[in-house]
Amino acid sequence: MEQTTAAHVGRVLQQLEVRAERLAAERAELAEPDPARLEELRAQSEAAAGEIARLGAQIEAAESERASRETAERAALEALQQLERDRSTLEGRLSTLKRIQERVEENEQIQDWLDRHALAALPRLWQKITVESGWEVAVESVLRERLHSLELADPAAIQQLLEDPPSARLAVFARGEHPASPRPATGLPALASLVRYGDPGVRGLVEEWLAGYYAVEGTPRLMERMALPGGAVLVNREGHQFGRFSVSFHGPDSGDAGILVRQREIETLGAELAGYAAQIAVARSELAREEAALVECRARLAAARGREAELKQARHAHELEHLRLTENATRVRERSEQIGRELDEIGLQQAAERERQRAAEANILAYQGGIDREYDAHEKIKAAHDAAEQRLDAQRQAVQAAEHEVREAQFASRECINKISELERSLKTLLQQISEAGERRESALAELRGLEDAALRASLEGALETRLAREEAVAAARNHQETLGAQLRAAEETRLASEQRLPPLRDRIGELRLKEQAARLNHDQYASQLAEAGADEAVLAASLEKGMRPNALQAEIGRLHQEMEALGAINMAALDELAASQERKAFLDAQATDLAEALATLENAIRRIDRETREMLRQTFDDANRNFAALFPGLFGGGEARLVMTGEEILDCGVEVRAQPPGKRTSTIHLLSGGEKALTAIALVFSLFQLNPAPFCLLDEVDAPLDDTNTERFCALVRKMAENTQFAFISHNKITMEIAEQLIGVTMQESGVSRVVAVDIEEALRMKEAVAA
Repeated sequence: MEQTTAAHVGRVLQQLEVRAERLAAERAELAEPDPARLEELRAQSEAAAGEIARLGAQIEAAESERASRETAERAALEALQQLERDRSTLEGRLSTLKRIQERVEENEQIQDWLDRHALAALPRLWQKITVESGWEVAVESVLRERLHSLELADPAAIQQLLEDPPSARLAVFARGEHPASPRPATGLPALASLVRYGDPGVRGLVEEWLAGYYAVEGTPRLMERMALPGGAVLVNREGHQFGRFSVSFHGPDSGDAGILVRQREIETLGAELAGYAAQIAVARSELAREEAALVECRARLAAARGREAELKQARHAHELEHLRLTENATRVRERSEQIGRELDEIGLQQAAERERQRAAEANILAYQGGIDREYDAHEKIKAAHDAAEQRLDAQRQAVQAAEHEVREAQFASRECINKISELERSLKTLLQQISEAGERRESALAELRGLEDAALRASLEGALETRLAREEAVAAARNHQETLGAQLRAAEETRLASEQRLPPLRDRIGELRLKEQAARLNHDQYASQLAEAGADEAVLAASLEKGMRPNALQAEIGRLHQEMEALGAINMAALDELAASQERKAFLDAQATDLAEALATLENAIRRIDRETREMLRQTFDDANRNFAALFPGLFGGGEARLVMTGEEILDCGVEVRAQPPGKRTSTIHLLSGGEKALTAIALVFSLFQLNPAPFCLLDEVDAPLDDTNTERFCALVRKMAENTQFAFISHNKITMEIAEQLIGVTMQESGVSRVVAVDIEEALRMKEAVAA
């Protein structure tokens, strides 16, 4: 016991010495952070905070400017859209008026006559004059169909037209100087003075047609009318004509009504459209200027925000480093104090263990003499015990040998008893057999003594000869019987074969008899038909001799009968049905042509859409593949990856991800480990995200399957992409939490009741600094 205690105490002392050396080495390696570095980080953080505040003011100003620019840009856009809508309205009205003016000249009664004389393309009179506003109806009421007068280049052509006059009213004129009619002194303006001429060559003509017509406002008094010279007529704005003794009320023609008004409106609309074109050009230049200013403002705002994000990131990094250094200094002091306490405890334990070791050594010396005496007595007892054991073993062996001999004797005794029983049974059987053999021997001897040997031998030889003779006769009879049997079997087989051939022959005979009867009936029928038809049998026989077969002729006759029956009765309305069918066919052909054109247009559109889709999909795939190949090595620290299409047609094929982490062969994503799959998926998702970056991105425990090294690479990638996108992520990883600017914790202190705990990193750093100060 005391030796065990001493050994245990020695081991404990050795362990305490090793622990004390390790703690002393650890305390020697502990180093507090440089105070100068801490001060430098604090100063850098404050400078970054000041710069961030300045940039915040600039961003607010830029935001205000951007809002005003956006308002101005929207106002310019709305103004441009309003101008374009107004212009579209005017263009629609102008187009409508032009179509109405074109339809005015469409006269089906004389259109063929105009085409025949090549006059359809000539301009009309109303296209060459303009009437003062408000007096168009008055001029129309006087000129009427003469507004549509055609100008002939050759005055001699009028004679030709007189030889072939039109079927409706129409006026023509030859270009030339027409003397102006003298103007009577009525004190009223002549109606011709209200007309303006786009072509001076028609001035004299119009003045001639309007001679004697004067413009008057409202309804003239009777005295004014009576003062008119002979042949003078007053015309008011409504087109009513007043003579000295008569009044002609104007009723507008359906085709000519408002033709001059529409022409004036067309000219006015053309002028307005020209003005709108200038206004739209100005509005577009104003919109372009506002858009350029807005783009410049957004660029300045993005640059300021980018600079602010960089400063915030730098400040956050400085604060994190300052916090880590401060915590490191605290940990160093706390650990140094803890090591000192542990070394003091180790010293006390070493003193106590050494005291125990000395007491155990003294007890060991005291107990050593008694142990020697007890050992000698123990040796003597052990020798006596060994002798007794040897004697006991000898007796045990003797008993075992005796028991073995007893078992052998019992086994030999049972075996002998069994053999004796078996021998007795065999002896009984032999004795019985010997008795039976003796009895049979006695019986045979008695029978032998009663027989005569010579007579028996003679009788036996005769019987044997008879037997041999009869056996030979039987053999000959059997051979003859077999020969007859073979002949009989051959005859039977011949009979059976004949019987089998007999039914087909009988059937054939029956068929031939039926065919003979059918041929006789056909002969009689054809003969009667030939007689009815008055056919020349000699000519038909000659035709048959040339190679025409009756079966072929019969088949042709049957076909002709079927066609005649199929035609049925004569349809007297077949021509009308044919005309209707042809008209229907023409309509269906037109419909088919329209459908074919529509189908061709649709197919062209589909091909264009497919082509554009392939181009866009190919461009998107190449961009995603390029981003994926760039992000993968950054997350894995090397290697390469790419996206591979699994088919020829880009619209139907799939996409396979092939990755090659550092030190591994290229394989599909299914052969990678869990962490490698996660990193590859992150690289792929971010490569797709970079195609159209969003201002916000939410990540849900993306770093769960990653180790610390890969988590740091993931954090580096998120930090880099956070320059243009704000990330909100859910994580349980401390490394990922370190890059966050604000932490929000969700706890569940009670079942079913969650609680949100927010941690502002900047506020936490300020509180830390306040506590440290």
